[in-house]
Amino acid sequence: MKQPKVSVIIPVYNTGKYLKRCIDSILNQTLDSLEIILINDGSTDNSKQIMEEYKKIDERIITIHQDNQGPSAARNRGLEIAKGMFIGFIDSDDFIHKDMYNYLFNLATQKEIDIVSCQMKNLYKNSKLEVKDLGQDILTEVQGSQSFGEMVKGNITNLTVTGKLFRQSLIGNQKFRSDIPIAEDAEWLSRVVEETSHMIISNHILYYYYIRGNSITTSSFNEIDILSLSIYKDLKNFVIKKFPNLNETMQAKLCWAYFIVLDKLLLSEKIDNDFKKELILFLKDNKNLIIKTDLLTWNRKIAFIVLLVSEKMYKRVLKLKSEKMTKINN
Repeated sequence: MKQPKVSVIIPVYNTGKYLKRCIDSILNQTLDSLEIILINDGSTDNSKQIMEEYKKIDERIITIHQDNQGPSAARNRGLEIAKGMFIGFIDSDDFIHKDMYNYLFNLATQKEIDIVSCQMKNLYKNSKLEVKDLGQDILTEVQGSQSFGEMVKGNITNLTVTGKLFRQSLIGNQKFRSDIPIAEDAEWLSRVVEETSHMIISNHILYYYYIRGNSITTSSFNEIDILSLSIYKDLKNFVIKKFPNLNETMQAKLCWAYFIVLDKLLLSEKIDNDFKKELILFLKDNKNLIIKTDLLTWNRKIAFIVLLVSEKMYKRVLKLKSEKMTKINN
């Protein structure tokens, strides 16, 4: 059997409501050689049934069913059997442009590059999407540690494995860590990027990231948020050992994580005041970095200034923003 050009790995967990849209967008790809690996990670909804229905109608689809172990374990299972020259990852509630893999594969092979990336567009429940044909290429080539640095900054690419293609020979035996519940993409990328000298980033928006009100990144405050700070601290220490020039960038990313956890805590019903003080103190100690870094948006910086003036006012702004996001998602 001829080697597929691209193997697409899709972890699936209780996304039956969105799964058909995701799979259809992959089946409709203009690339002529795809292997589609769907890993059901212990879903309790109708995801398994949908996967098996699609498997019957398209021989490119491989389905795997396992007990719930998390997205890292699911991706690792996909990597174990993937035969493609390149590997792509998609989250099962997202979808992609019909030309995404054809475009990224041709870009990678013509430029002889191991990692290529497109742009992502955030979508909400009531978002209107206008899908356009590909226009003129604007390509950015980055080298060495600059690749990971650009992912962390998030200006021209992002710190996720989705919306990218990775040459299989580059990945080798690199596995996702199953012992961390968040930032597993970032930790894996820091190891894989170390093995390549170049990466190309395209201006084309080809990956559509669906933001659900009950997704991991938008859920209410919980113990995982507390754990996340330790994970981001470990990630920072891990990265700067490999890329010392990214120390300030990774510290800014850590500040971003503290903001996210603080916001969730302040919007929760029960607030641990000691933990809240710890979060705010850390941010105040990094005041100069927060103001000058390009990693944080101007809205975030303005909100931080509000926090310095009045915690009560900051919390009021947070609630207004939360109410607005709830309306968008309903």
